[in-house]
Amino acid sequence: MKQRFKRGNGEFLAAAVMSIFITSIMILIIAVMQMNFSMNNITKAVTSASRAAAVCATKANAETLTLEVAQASIENQNLSDIKTKVEYADTSKKTWVTGNQVVITVSSYVKTMSPFLSGERSISHVITIEDSDQLVGNNNKQKIWNYLLAQGFTAAGAAGVMGNIQNEAYPAFEPRSLEFQSIHKSGINSIQYTSMVDNGQISRSEVISSSKFGLYSGGRYGYGLCGFTDPTIKDYLCRYTIDKGLSIGDLKGQLDSLMAYLQRFSPNLITLLKTTNSVPTAATAFLHDYERPANIGQEQAERTRDAQTIYQEMINSNS
Repeated sequence: MKQRFKRGNGEFLAAAVMSIFITSIMILIIAVMQMNFSMNNITKAVTSASRAAAVCATKANAETLTLEVAQASIENQNLSDIKTKVEYADTSKKTWVTGNQVVITVSSYVKTMSPFLSGERSISHVITIEDSDQLVGNNNKQKIWNYLLAQGFTAAGAAGVMGNIQNEAYPAFEPRSLEFQSIHKSGINSIQYTSMVDNGQISRSEVISSSKFGLYSGGRYGYGLCGFTDPTIKDYLCRYTIDKGLSIGDLKGQLDSLMAYLQRFSPNLITLLKTTNSVPTAATAFLHDYERPANIGQEQAERTRDAQTIYQEMINSNS
């Protein structure tokens, strides 16, 4: 009787030990999987943050933007206390100029099912500062995004502007875009109009105000990336394109004209776009302060939605 009891006790103990062992192994396996997934997420974040930092105009701008982009890139409940660091790779070259290299580090506390694996982890990338005076990207959307980031806009601010721009030109983000009704009225398409302005067949004054193309009082009509219409805005458009010997459809010239106009007439909007982390706030502010379309209520909902889509797309495309 005692022998059977002792034997049963031993079997029970062995089973309990085996159960604990198997459970521990399962916890360890799950913890390793959580760690691998989390490290992949941190890698994605540092890649996105590095690409954003490369086109920034200043180190301070890069420090702000890398944290914003890294936080937006991480969608993992096991990651917390996300931090970023921007350091010069060569301590003898501590200036933010094209060609110098910097180290971008993203760190985060990783929580797993195993306390032995949990803890702070970090990944670093070395990048080269790119020429912020040149447009960077494989297409107009990327070039506009990088340009706005280089001006100091937050990712949310850049997306807010682009959600509006997308609805002003056709195709979207095409700087050589004449308002459709002007095309119908004049019989000249966007490419023809651009060429005629560039070669002088259409004068500077006609660009700003023309009965041939005009749809609104004062001969106003829209052209370009932002549907430039107001005479003062178009004067700025000419200053930064044809007055400099560039095509009126030059993408960077149009972006430079937009920035110059906003800095002169809408400094508070510039400040907001450089500080906000809210895409709807940025999109709505740019719509009301700059674009001001007739059907503003309907446009606000559409452009805010487009801005949110662009924000997610551009953050994810850098992963």
